[in-house]
Amino acid sequence: MENIIEIQDLTYSYKDNLIFDKLNLEIKRGTFTTIIGPNNSGKTTLVKILLGLIKTEANIKINGKKNIEKNLIGYIPDNINDSIIMDTIIDEITLNDKVDNKLLNKLLEEYNLKDRKYDNPKNLSNGEQQLLYIISSLVRKPKIIICDESFTNVDNLVKDKILKTLKKLSFEKGITIINVTNDTEDILYGDNVVILSDKKVIINDKKEAILSDEKLFKKLNLKMPFMAELSLKLGYYGLLNNIETDMNRMINKLWKSKM
Repeated sequence: MENIIEIQDLTYSYKDNLIFDKLNLEIKRGTFTTIIGPNNSGKTTLVKILLGLIKTEANIKINGKKNIEKNLIGYIPDNINDSIIMDTIIDEITLNDKVDNKLLNKLLEEYNLKDRKYDNPKNLSNGEQQLLYIISSLVRKPKIIICDESFTNVDNLVKDKILKTLKKLSFEKGITIINVTNDTEDILYGDNVVILSDKKVIINDKKEAILSDEKLFKKLNLKMPFMAELSLKLGYYGLLNNIETDMNRMINKLWKSKM
């Protein structure tokens, strides 16, 4: 699987504060990557660099090119309500661009917004506004969707639905998903995990390898996801032999082990 994002030797300072020191990063096409790290590790700065909002001298290629193609990246910000500029849902999605109307109507129906397309988007719930931005990205047929702390104001049930939607888009449409977050629970939804610390990428690996490394979480002062922590504890008693990220599957395995 080829890389859709390649960053080599990224060094970046802001106001004499060194943010990145020879950072290297590769993200495979069509994967779901969760980027985490301690506060002030440069996560949002990295997003701005990927979006082209911050220019650097580093060798950065996105989709094989140094210049970002139009509509290549869909972006879901952290506070969507502040970003809304149109008076209707339909106008906020299209922003007066020409889009595939057949695809647009399909997405509006799929996400239960078709009958509300002339409503004011500011009246939507936080979760519905996140879905609005996902639709706005998808009608432009992006190859990458970046979420930047996008779910801090969304309740857990809605967040679960949105992250599963993004996972489905990655699996079925081959869209590369990048979820930048402080919530280590989000690791469970993705394929790969990137950990930023000490001004660089210190880990870039499959989620299964990360979730089984309890010492790593303690070393970085990061909270281990509940399902991973529970899996390890059950493993100590011989009840599980691997990390299980889905509660229903875990219950089934435990039930079968007793039969």
